[in-house]
Amino acid sequence: MLISGLIMGLAFGFFLKRSRLCLSASLRDIYVEKKLDGLWWFLFIILTTSVIYFSLIALHVIPEAAQVPFSVSSEIIGGLFFGFGAAMCSGCITTAMIKIGDGRITGLIAALSFMLIAVATKQGPLSPLNNQLQQSTLTSANYTNLIRFNPLFLLVPLFVIFLFVIYKQKLGQANSYLSKFQKHSSKTKISDYLLRQRWNPFITAAILGIIAGLSFYFSYQTGRYGSVATLGPLISWQNFFGSAAVKLDWGELFVVGLILGSFTFTFSNKEFAFKNYSGKDIMLSFVGGCLMGFGAVVGNGCILANGIVGNAMLSLESLTNIIFITFGLWIGSYFLYIRPMSREINNEN
Repeated sequence: MLISGLIMGLAFGFFLKRSRLCLSASLRDIYVEKKLDGLWWFLFIILTTSVIYFSLIALHVIPEAAQVPFSVSSEIIGGLFFGFGAAMCSGCITTAMIKIGDGRITGLIAALSFMLIAVATKQGPLSPLNNQLQQSTLTSANYTNLIRFNPLFLLVPLFVIFLFVIYKQKLGQANSYLSKFQKHSSKTKISDYLLRQRWNPFITAAILGIIAGLSFYFSYQTGRYGSVATLGPLISWQNFFGSAAVKLDWGELFVVGLILGSFTFTFSNKEFAFKNYSGKDIMLSFVGGCLMGFGAVVGNGCILANGIVGNAMLSLESLTNIIFITFGLWIGSYFLYIRPMSREINNEN
């Protein structure tokens, strides 16, 4: 069952790369491009994951997650640091894994610096600061106790409404993120459909949500409670290479699968290529990875773990964190892109 982590990671990486969409960009561009297409895509992943998660609980396949208090201040600070770092890297740590799979050195640099600072914050010289933040302004961990009925009674109708709106209005079909695939001759119609034909982004959103939802089951079968994630597994990988006593788990194989999934798509579609980057791009990736590593540990997760999985579990902690990750993305985008562009336009005038 442990191999299911690799399989789920491969599938998630393949379809995330195929979507031509980015988890962080879907939140960033609410501000930068004043577009909500990516937000609807993001929310549909969460909703699909949530329906599957609470269905597994209702069927007694997995237990409900334990409620533990969390620090509001750590979620705010961690979210802002992570979001700003993601803006510097032009993508979150999940995107960095995808970039590694398609041959971009900036993804590798961001991932390595992320791991370095995440370990330092979790169990190294920065851990006293993290521990102090984790102990301040504690509050309840989720808001499911405010709902006096099974969450599925709310989630399933929302899911159906979402499907109806997608069908009637075809939201996102003209999404600016999607590449315009050229028609290529293909040996089989299946390969052409999987690799080249343009999909409605909500098709991939549903697939990613199904993978994340089913991952609760497969992960639980190995003794790990949770779903798709990158923070914990990347810290575990660094510990694995530093100590022979550390064993591989479901999450560690998942992040390997993420890279392999991205590689599988780009190689099959003849897009894999090593590219040259400027010193500025490399520096931004390194510093951005460091900021994301610190922010992820302080905020107890990333856009994937908190933004998708945590919110699917109706976690107030994850909701708080993703709100401030979004603010961090907006702040970073202002200083890195919008402000310099405005100055350039003013200078030309």
